[in-house]
Amino acid sequence: MEQPQKLLDEAIRHHESGNLEQAAPLYERVLRVDPGHPDALLHLGKLEIARSNAAVGADLLQRAVSTQPDVADVHQHLGMAYKQLQRWGDAAKSFEQAIALNPQHAASFFELADLSQTLGNTDAAINFYLRTINLDSSNTEAFRRLGELLYERQNWVGAENCFARVVDTGILNSDRAALTALLNKLGMTLIRQEKLAAAGEVFCKILALAPTFGEIYSNLAYVYERQGQLEQALAAGLRAVELKPEFAEGHNNLGIVCRALHRLDDARRCFTQAISLKPDFALAHFNLGAVDLMQGNYAAGWKGYAWRGRTLAAPQRQFSAPLWSGQPIPGGRLLVHTEQGYGDTILFIRFLKAARDRSGATMVLEAPASLLPLLSTVAGADQVIRAGTPLPPIDAQIALPGLPGVLGIDASSLPAEVPYLMTPQTNLAAWRSRIEETGTAPRNRTLRIGIVWTGNPGQDLNAQRSCELAHFARLAAVPGTAWFCLQKEADEERVSSVWPAESSMTALGPMLHDFADTAAVIESLDLVISVDTSVAHLAGALGRPVWVLLSHTPDWRWQLDRSDSAWYPTMRLFRQPRRGDWKAVFELVEAALRQMSSERRCERI
Repeated sequence: MEQPQKLLDEAIRHHESGNLEQAAPLYERVLRVDPGHPDALLHLGKLEIARSNAAVGADLLQRAVSTQPDVADVHQHLGMAYKQLQRWGDAAKSFEQAIALNPQHAASFFELADLSQTLGNTDAAINFYLRTINLDSSNTEAFRRLGELLYERQNWVGAENCFARVVDTGILNSDRAALTALLNKLGMTLIRQEKLAAAGEVFCKILALAPTFGEIYSNLAYVYERQGQLEQALAAGLRAVELKPEFAEGHNNLGIVCRALHRLDDARRCFTQAISLKPDFALAHFNLGAVDLMQGNYAAGWKGYAWRGRTLAAPQRQFSAPLWSGQPIPGGRLLVHTEQGYGDTILFIRFLKAARDRSGATMVLEAPASLLPLLSTVAGADQVIRAGTPLPPIDAQIALPGLPGVLGIDASSLPAEVPYLMTPQTNLAAWRSRIEETGTAPRNRTLRIGIVWTGNPGQDLNAQRSCELAHFARLAAVPGTAWFCLQKEADEERVSSVWPAESSMTALGPMLHDFADTAAVIESLDLVISVDTSVAHLAGALGRPVWVLLSHTPDWRWQLDRSDSAWYPTMRLFRQPRRGDWKAVFELVEAALRQMSSERRCERI
């Protein structure tokens, strides 16, 4: 008589070596001797699953369960057979039974995660993958899959940790294609977290494995441009389109580099090529429009700018009413809603009256709460409502930044009359009194100046457009000046730690509850000096003197060369001569401010 254990051991050796065709007959011989042999039923069941004979495997494993109802592994593999048969409910019950028998059964948590992912239940899949790796930190596949799900959820930190864990194990080193794909996603998670240097290192690692990977050169061009390494960015961008000329994203990234180098005609060609390769490429359309607007080609620029909504991370807002295209709707209601930052709202609100005149409609303006008091009396608004509240019945709608395109605004018809925003009188009276109480000399004896050095940190290019308070501190030495901090989040302690003690500085930020307060302060000052923020727009819209400090390649609305603004006649622009060179900017500002202060002193003589 054959010895079952000897046959079983031989079968398992073949099975573990991948010799399934040699192992299967040996398992069957064991079962002919002992039809209820639990281990033979389990291993042959696993083997049949591996051979995609799920029905046979399920039958064997059901028999194994009847002989070993308390063994978690048996239930787990029966669940795998059910999963292959797409008997989802039975599969889940088997995995859950395995976990009930052994709460530390990591393999069953992994299978539940895989099952949940298959069925589209991402939340459950993420939870089960987390349970898996908490029990078995060596399960690199669980880390990889969890990373993919977190990447889809834009959980960049979690995805980075998972992908880095897989890379560090070296498990993909023998699969160059899989490794480069994973490294590429790791690099993208780093970009999303503004870890640009680390992302560059990852992309260079990929190119060491795949030197002709055009997409990676394109990614490097983007990273180098963001870091200000423009020559390296240009070389990488050119290499990207050389290696993969049909890659639309490569031409778009090269266009961004050319724009940063102020080679606007080259940038236009790159964006146009990207669109020819990928006609629905929203970001390339937007970038092309921004180049046209930067050059004052408004008619062409608004067409590209109309693609802006499709470039935002958040899904576009949906309305039941149609998009307004400029047609008359007398007796109807036209909703104009804000879309982007506060600065854009302040900039584009000037077009509201023209939209009402064109449409003949009752104008409903929807705006953020912090802007409502300031916008409540803006010309053209018949009704102003807070964003997030229920909308009244409307016949058409349009986002505020879409108005100039619909109205056909060009360089000759750009409305630049100021002020077009009015400060509520109650705010103005209260803040003028507060300014007087600060102890600064009267206006005729000193220049009262408000400052802002950084914008919204959530804005992608905020680091590029913002500077440090320490740069402003050099202006404190200008005689005849009193300073007021309008940076909302900056309190007295933070400002005084940087500002020279011998100079008058008052931190007003924590007292500014909304833009009506900020407007009242601006009206009480002689000058605002700000980086490219909503406060700069507000000062311009109020018709107050404002100096705006711009990065080397600023937003399109400031163009590239002029020292004044087409949008705000009381605005003066100070530009970086080189990328990141705030020192040169503040040298110019200091000279201008000394001249202004001197002129003020001469007026008093």
